Amino acid sequence: MGEVAPSPDTCLVCLPGSYSLDPGQQGCQACPSAGADCPGGAAIVPLPGWWHSAVESVQMHRCPNVEACQGDRAALRACTEDAICRSTNSSYNVLQCAAAYTGNVCGRILVFGLCVPLVALLCLGLPTVIVYVTVSNRNNLDDTGFRRSWGFLAQSYRPGFCWWEAAETTETAVLVAISEFGVNVGPFYQCLLMAAVLVLIIYLRLGVKPYVHQQTGKAMVHNTLCLLLTTMVGQSFLLYGPVTPGAAYGLAMGAILLAVNLVFVCSVLWQLLRLIDWPALSAAFSKSIRTVCRRLQHLGVSVHRVRMRVVRSSAPAMGRQSN
Repeated sequence: MGEVAPSPDTCLVCLPGSYSLDPGQQGCQACPSAGADCPGGAAIVPLPGWWHSAVESVQMHRCPNVEACQGDRAALRACTEDAICRSTNSSYNVLQCAAAYTGNVCGRILVFGLCVPLVALLCLGLPTVIVYVTVSNRNNLDDTGFRRSWGFLAQSYRPGFCWWEAAETTETAVLVAISEFGVNVGPFYQCLLMAAVLVLIIYLRLGVKPYVHQQTGKAMVHNTLCLLLTTMVGQSFLLYGPVTPGAAYGLAMGAILLAVNLVFVCSVLWQLLRLIDWPALSAAFSKSIRTVCRRLQHLGVSVHRVRMRVVRSSAPAMGRQSN
């Protein structure tokens, strides 16, 4: 990239003020008129106060907060000339932003004074409260008062693991933190870290088996396996040297993921259907139908009685009118 072929067997590098993303073109493209600087070759660098979504994007966006989009432009130009940096789009996007900013149009500020307390509250405070409530009431798990107020925390787990909801909360918080803040370490290490955490979760669920119903444990393991497969497929789309996933590969992987998730949803529905006591449900439904029929019958009888009373009360009046 960065070169064009105006005629066969010729190769020209694009001069400053122009760019080329396709070496097969005969001429260089003019630099975008708004918010871009083209130092030559394949580089399209946003001006200070501007941002674009990818290293090869020609669509520039003005940042709502101009001060946030003041990244090192020299580092951006160097990144456009480095194949590895160009392929790691998240690293390029971070370079566009000023210190402590990230995300689309550098709109999110990483204020550790705010993020750290919130993460600590979610990852430590909430699980601690759950552990305290469940463990301190481990001998009262079947009490009506506890089940009414806190039963949702412990009813899905075996008595010895009544606190396991705290582990579930921590798992969710860790996965969300990796998804949200992992972009700062690059997609490869983000996917690797996500996969490692998912494998650990699967290992714990298979080894500990904290759930009351075996079907619940299987469903949770299958759910985590689907997430792990999705993570690994996403990692396979990253560029490794000369290997570049094509459109056919993307469609095939998308179809596989869709099929796997459909199978998972169907298996969960099947497990739920198996847990239903169909004879009891049928008996309850039949009882409800009979009750409704009796009430409708009583209503019909009451309406008939009212109608007969109206007819009887109006008969003398009609007789007097006829006389």
